[in-house]
Formats: sequence, C-alpha cells, structure tokens
Amino acid sequence: MKEVYANGWRSFKLLIDFKDYTNKERILKGLLLPFLLIINTALFIMISIFYLVERVFANAFRFFIRIQSALLQKRMLLNANKKKYMTLLAILVFIVFSPFILIYYTSMGFKNMGKMTMKSLIFKTNFTKTFKATDVYVFDDANIHTKLKVSGMMKDLNQSQALGQALESIMSEQNNPKNNRR
Repeated sequence: MKEVYANGWRSFKLLIDFKDYTNKERILKGLLLPFLLIINTALFIMISIFYLVERVFANAFRFFIRIQSALLQKRMLLNANKKKYMTLLAILVFIVFSPFILIYYTSMGFKNMGKMTMKSLIFKTNFTKTFKATDVYVFDDANIHTKLKVSGMMKDLNQSQALGQALESIMSEQNNPKNNRR
C-alpha cells in the first residue's frame, strides 16, 4: 500500500513540473496551479478513500470466491438430490455476500474514474506534451517503473480457476440430461 500511495503523490510532482516551458506557458500554468492543486488534492483524497474501501472489501471478495468454489466443487461429487441443496446454499452465500461485492465493485469503479480524471488533468496541463502514457501512472496502475505486478480485481481472482472448473461441470451436466436422471 505504501507504493500505491507514493504513486498517488507522484501526481502532484507531475502537475508542478515546469520543465521545458516557455515564459508564457510558465505564467499560464503558474496562474492555474493553485486551482490544479486543489482539484488534484480532492481527487487524491477521493481515490485514496475508494482504494482503501476496495482493499478492505477485497478480503470479503476473496473469501466469497473461496467459499463458492468449495461449494461448487463439492456439488460435483454429490448425487442429483443433494446437488439441489448445494446449489441453493451457493445462491444463499451469494445473497449474503452481494452487498460486499457491490461495495467492492462500486469503490473500484469510482477509484478508476478518479484515476482517469487525475491522468486527464495531468495530460491537459502538460503544455509541452513531454509526458508519455507510460510516464503517467497513479496509485495502483501497474507500470514498468513500479514493483506492482497486478492490481485491482485481477489480484483478487487467484482462485477463479477452481470456480470456473466447477461452473463448467455444472454447465456440462445441464447439456447432458441423461446424466441427471441417475
């Protein structure tokens, strides 16, 4: 998390950059800078809060994936009568965890919208057009200059293979009605 917030602070450094500016561009950016810093501070606080909420609820999301994959894998091994109960249990687990999942995805969406706005602010106020897309990374953006390997939801889906295999077996059962009659 320390590196994520350090990447967020980087946005202030990128906004204050006056390298290779003409005198007119320096004056214009100097006049705009107080407003830009206020906007960037508001975005930084908003993104920080949503990132923190996302990370807290990511644990609930991981726990949900773990429970669902275990239930669906166990369902594969049961006979037809008990499979109905395991499916019902999986649905109940989804209903219980749905508020946590909704908060997780909502905070992730607002965080990404804030990051896009922050990047847009940095690009629009870079009058010399020296920044490349790889130079501007904020918060949990994976970039060649950071040690962050994977961020966001992809980091939280490390058990999705088991869940996918269980869902695949359920779908294949639905396609083969002969196997369901046993």
